[in-house]
Parts: sequence; C-alpha cells; structure tokens
Amino acid sequence: MATVETTDVLIVGAGPTGLCASLLLSQQGISHIVVERKAGVLQAPAAHVINTRTMEIFAQLGLPVAELYALNRHPNAHKISWLAALQSPVLGEFDLLGNPQSLAQMMSSSNQRTTNISQHLLERYLLKKARNSDCASIRYSTQWLGFVDEAKQISSLAQNGKQASLQINAKYLLAADGAGSPIANALNIRREGPEAIATFINFSCAVDITKARPSTDEVRPIEANLLLWLLDPDLLGTVIVHDPKELSVFMKLVPNDTASADLYSDEETQALLTKALGADYKLLHKGLWRMTAQVAERFRHQHIFLVGDAAHRFPPTGGLGLNTGVGDVHNLIWKIKTCLRDPQQSALLDTYEQERKPIAQRSCDVSVNNNAKMEEVLHALGLDPSKAPLLQKIMSWNVIRMLPKSAQDRLRGFLVAPVRKRLAQAAADDKQGQSVRERTAQAIAGQEEHFNTIGLQLGSVYEPNLAIAESSAPVCQPEVSNFVAKACVGVRLPHVALSLPGGKTSTLDLLNYSSYTLITNGPSSKSPDAMPVFQQPLNVLRLDAAPLDPYRAGIEAAFELAAGDWLLLRPDGVIADRSQIGA
Repeated sequence: MATVETTDVLIVGAGPTGLCASLLLSQQGISHIVVERKAGVLQAPAAHVINTRTMEIFAQLGLPVAELYALNRHPNAHKISWLAALQSPVLGEFDLLGNPQSLAQMMSSSNQRTTNISQHLLERYLLKKARNSDCASIRYSTQWLGFVDEAKQISSLAQNGKQASLQINAKYLLAADGAGSPIANALNIRREGPEAIATFINFSCAVDITKARPSTDEVRPIEANLLLWLLDPDLLGTVIVHDPKELSVFMKLVPNDTASADLYSDEETQALLTKALGADYKLLHKGLWRMTAQVAERFRHQHIFLVGDAAHRFPPTGGLGLNTGVGDVHNLIWKIKTCLRDPQQSALLDTYEQERKPIAQRSCDVSVNNNAKMEEVLHALGLDPSKAPLLQKIMSWNVIRMLPKSAQDRLRGFLVAPVRKRLAQAAADDKQGQSVRERTAQAIAGQEEHFNTIGLQLGSVYEPNLAIAESSAPVCQPEVSNFVAKACVGVRLPHVALSLPGGKTSTLDLLNYSSYTLITNGPSSKSPDAMPVFQQPLNVLRLDAAPLDPYRAGIEAAFELAAGDWLLLRPDGVIADRSQIGA
C-alpha cells in the first residue's frame, strides 16, 4: 500500500531549474515537494555560464549575489583560444574583454553581470538555500514512476529504489526532469528538432591546466583562458577551464553513433588524457553527451508544465540552456500562485507557453547558428569540419582493430598527416602562416553572438496576451549581441542606477515578486484599470515622491515617461502595460 501525501506543487527534478522553482515557491509561501532520482547534487561540472538576466532573477529571489559571484573559480577568464594542442602556439583568439563598446553596453544595462559558476557548485548552493524553507521538502534517490489516474494530476513514486512506493497528490506538477523527461514521454509530448548534432565524451579532470601548458617564448600561458579548442586530429575537442588550478573538462568529439563513454578503454583514456592534459591529472568522471537542438511541441498539459531541459535543449554555443530554464520558472511561479489563490484565474496559465516557447525557440535557433558558424574558423585554417569524426570512426572499425598496433599507428599517421601539415602551416612564422592567422582572426571576430547574448537576455519581447497589453508599437525582437533598453510593453523593465537604502542599486530592485508594481510620474489622470492584475497586490511608486524623486529625471528619460504617465510591471519585472509614449 502506497503512502499518500498531498502538496500544492510537485517538482520532479532537482537541477538548477527545479531548485530555482523551489526557491520561488518558498518565497511565495507555497508548499511543495521536490523529488530527484539521483542520490545527490551533480558531482561533475556541466553548464557554467550564468548570464546577466539569471543573476537579476537570483537577486529578486533574495539570494546574496556576492555569495554567488564568489562561486566563480575562474574570475579572470576572458580568452577563447584555438590551437592544435595545449603545448602548441595559439592560432586564433577571441577576447571577451576586447570590445570596449560591448563592455560599456553590458555594464550600463544592469546592476548584475554574467559570471561563470560550475553547475555542480551552483546546484550545491541552491540546494542549501532551498532546504532552509519549511515550505520545501526535497528528496533525493526518489524516482518518478508515472501517473495514477487519467486526469494525470496524481503521481506515484518509488523511494530509495525500494518496492515501497509513495503517492503524491499535487495541484500542479513541474517537469524539471531533464533532457530525457519521463514526464514529457508519458504525456506523448514530442520534441521538434535534431536529436544529435554532435556527440562528445566528457572527461572531468582534476588538473592544474597552467602546468599542462608551460610558458615559453613561443607559448603563451593560459591562466586567462576559459575555453580552448584543440584541433589536433587525435585531440579534436574543447577544454573548458572551470578552475585553472583544479578542474577542467575535456570534451572529445566522437562519431554520432557512439553508444557509450566506453568507446575509450581505460588504457585508451589514459593515453588520450595524457596527450591532452599532461601526465599530472586525475580523472573524476567520464560520460557521453549528445548535442541536441530540440523544443517541445507544447509546454503544458492541464496542470503539468515542462520547464528547463524537459521543454528545450540547445547546443552550448551561447550558454543559453540553464539560463532559459531559470527564466521559465521565473515566468511561471507567480502565475501558479495566482491560480492557487483563485482557480478562476486559470486562463493566466496559458500565457506560460505563449511567452516562453518563442523565447526557447529563438534561443535554440541562435545556439544552432552559433554552432554552425564555428565551422568558419576551421575553414579559415584550411580544415574540413565534415571530416572531423572520421578518424575516430575508421580507427574503431573491427577490421582495423584486428591489425597489429604498428599497422594501426602507420594508418593513423597517414590519415592525420594532411591536417597536421595545415596546422603547422598556420603556426609557421612566415608570410603563409601570417596570412592564415589573419584569415582566422577575421572568422573568429564573427563569433560575437556565441559569446555575447546581452540583447537576447535583456531585450526579448513577450507578444500581447492575457497578461500583456496590446501596444501601438510594433513587436521587434532585439539583436542577439546588441541591447538598447526600451520601456516597451512586453519587455523587462530597463535598469537605471540607484543608490537607495537596503542595497537597492537599480530600478529592478524596486520590484516585488509578490505583487504588481505601478510606477507613475507624479499624479496621473490615467489608469491601468483595463489591464487585469489577476487580484495580485499592487505596489505604487511615484517618481515625485521619496525615495525616487532625486532620480526622477533619469527614470523619466529611460522609461519615456512624461508628467502623469505610468508603467505597470508584472511580478517577473515585465512591463504589462503603459501609458502611450508621446501621447
């Protein structure tokens, strides 16, 4: 007989998206249970880019952002390099600090900034914060098994791998159960897009990467590197430097039909990692990972919502995956709170998919384009990206593996010779080498959208719906790497720098996730009454009153507010309605 429990919200999955949902629910005083099939938080690093918008959301959650920034174990990282091997000369480089105009735009757009926090460290931190709430019950080693009834609103779970089961009755269910989402599968929700763009074996290693590349007159140190693309045929892949002294991940490209990380035996793994990282390393984790580009055909089924990787999966070229998941739950939780309090407001829940699916699709498309555009760098070096996995595939054929090792080595040498010749030519200190490097530098300069997504993060627009008013201004999605703040309906409230008590340093800090906010420029004869606030509390802020009156001129200009004009903000900081600009 199953033990039965009842809660307001069941979250399946305790990754960053699920834990962020837990924190948001706790902030609103909503009881919930989080179940996670794994025994604990992620042990090996995965995602690492925590973008500006996500940091703004964490700040609204009340998390001490200084603690989060302190989790960045590689704060000086700002270079992306292409080279044959760690011991080889750099053939091309992208400097994240190299565009003063982009830097100025990023600094002026928010009181937060993009940072690098390894996912396992972020999960650990979010879990500690989430467990502080009496509203949350977080359970690891607890696997979701399926739905009990036809309404698909009641779940049955097996705990700790034992036969004894637990039945949880929840008013709402959040599927934060990852890329393979058993919940999406149970609901027959298809994913649209390619399942395997590329396949990698990830080797997480304890290693001092600075010692793997000793500095000489010909070889520059790599203390400032975040990513290193290794181009030697034996090493083809990427090194992600999470902590230059302690932790890096080598993502080795392998054929798409690779079934498991066991493609490399222990002996082959040791040989590969020694060549890639040097002899002084410790392998912490080895796993297969497929790069996909898929968005679920729908994000909602009745009171069940797909969030994070369950709803969308992107290539990592742009660092948008984890961040889009955080945006999903930030969009959703205040709507669930509204409907828990007043079930008659359930139409509001339709806006979750209406708003988040287009954002996910564009993020997916941008990530796919960024991944394809990376091939321009290889073409500039005279390499053919389509042949990249060919060596591994040929050498893994059974007929080749049956040859004597000496014969295998001769075959490998024959196959890799043309690529190594081109890499040597690119590194040569002569006119031809200089010409190749200049061509490569031009291709790398075109990768801006891979490493700078400030426009996509802060400028995306929700189109009119039940929670977003119609506007006379046309809906225009922003450029990926260029952000011009506009106080238009459907966008995030622009940042204006403040210095107020309680550490409030931005107009974003004026918002409350528990209420709508009305900002008026003095007394207003106009009213947002026609725009529903779904029985949420309404906090009114006047620019002509304390504490905002010293900042009135700057806010007027940034928000395009004439005397008597107003802005209506949703709990998630999106402009729901406003007085007509220039009326």
